[in-house]
Amino acid sequence: MAPVGSIKEAIMSGLVKNRAVLGLEIGKNYTRLAILKKTKHDKEAVFLENIYTKEMSDTEKISAISGSLKKSNYKAEEVILIIPSNLVMTKTLQIPSVKENEIRDILNLQAGRHTPYSREELVLDYVVLGRVQDIYTKILVVMAARDIINSRIAMLESSGLKVSKVLFLPEGISRMASELFKPDAGKAPKILLNVGTESSDFNIFSATGLMFTRNIPVDQNQFLDNKDKALEKLAEELKRSMELYNTEEIAERPDEIYISCNANVWLEIENPIREAFTLEVKRFFINDYISVPDTEKEIFRDKNEQFTALLSSLAVYDKFLMDLMPEDTKEHRRFEAKAKKFIVIGILAMVIFLQICLALLFKIYYTQKYLDMIDAKFKEEIKKAEHLQLISDRTRVVNDFLSGKNTPLQVIVSLYDILPDDIYLQSIAIDKDKSVFVKGTSESVSRIFEIVTSLEENPLYKGVKTEFTESRKKEGKNIADFGITMVIEEDGK
Repeated sequence: MAPVGSIKEAIMSGLVKNRAVLGLEIGKNYTRLAILKKTKHDKEAVFLENIYTKEMSDTEKISAISGSLKKSNYKAEEVILIIPSNLVMTKTLQIPSVKENEIRDILNLQAGRHTPYSREELVLDYVVLGRVQDIYTKILVVMAARDIINSRIAMLESSGLKVSKVLFLPEGISRMASELFKPDAGKAPKILLNVGTESSDFNIFSATGLMFTRNIPVDQNQFLDNKDKALEKLAEELKRSMELYNTEEIAERPDEIYISCNANVWLEIENPIREAFTLEVKRFFINDYISVPDTEKEIFRDKNEQFTALLSSLAVYDKFLMDLMPEDTKEHRRFEAKAKKFIVIGILAMVIFLQICLALLFKIYYTQKYLDMIDAKFKEEIKKAEHLQLISDRTRVVNDFLSGKNTPLQVIVSLYDILPDDIYLQSIAIDKDKSVFVKGTSESVSRIFEIVTSLEENPLYKGVKTEFTESRKKEGKNIADFGITMVIEEDGK
């Protein structure tokens, strides 16, 4: 028998094999699509598409997304919506509780104080950064306008896509970096700078994932327009980001910087950043960890930095700690899942019921066929048996008749053997119920009782008794008349 562990691994391997997830990163002026196929030992980006949507209406965006999906010719099992950092607000807060339900309740009450929106207009989630004095909890809160999230979900649903999660882009790329570079727990965290097409993200991550994030209004296009101004702006924003991080007192100073950007930007910022922070600077290539088929290599080679954050998020989407899906939508999804589950259970129950009914019908049908076969097979034998039974019944009647005819003869023979010479019989009567009445004359009464005794000892008779005795004289001698009754034994025939 195979070990339980190996069976479990085989099952999980079968579930993971060829599992694909579709991710859509929807910014202000662009939409990126990527389909990532996850196997047990590999991750492969089987489809990549970048759509410029600045001049498009919502209808045109829906049409463009639908057209791209048709072109992909690949069906994904899950659809993930990725929200970039320039569409959300982040805040590091210290909550006076260590219980998760209380933290969320307090956060719901205070959320409106940190944004221009009311709580009802916000979608939020958080990650725990640590405990303070065992009575406070430091958290990183991510907040987004509900309209922004709902409009993107509605647009994707109009394209035939059902969103299962809404994830925060900096958490995805930071968690991917955490898994790849494995910073030691409790040691110095790392910086991850992601220079994007609309803005950049200054992220700090540790062994547990994202700890701090700040959106920087500097993008890679600014380096093409005016690299000196862009570099100056980037240096200023990085310095301010580090000051904010230090002010929050989240953890110790980072000891390394990883940068995700295109080749031109890398050439411009590598040395200035190394000199400004006096830290080791490394470039983060997602194509070192995710394979790309030949059909997608051209777009990935030209624009791999644009897909780094998206593909990173898809690679670890099941390990996110935050989900920006609105609660009412989550509840609706849960209701749909339960309804679907009940429908499936109902269908299975109906199928099982029909199978049982069919099994019973087949059993009845084949049982009847078997009985018909037996009946046909033994029909002749039954007729023969009935004929033999008829012969047996007739034989029994004849035997009973013959037995009845022999009864008087048996009685006469037995009386002849029993009665002495001085006893004279006057009559013998035998009834249908086989009762016998013997009437006769004896020279003495004592001889009569001897006869009765002899009859009682004879196995042919039972219930022998004297009915009467009468003494009289004949020719000067004393004689006695008598009457005896008895019943013939069945076994004495």
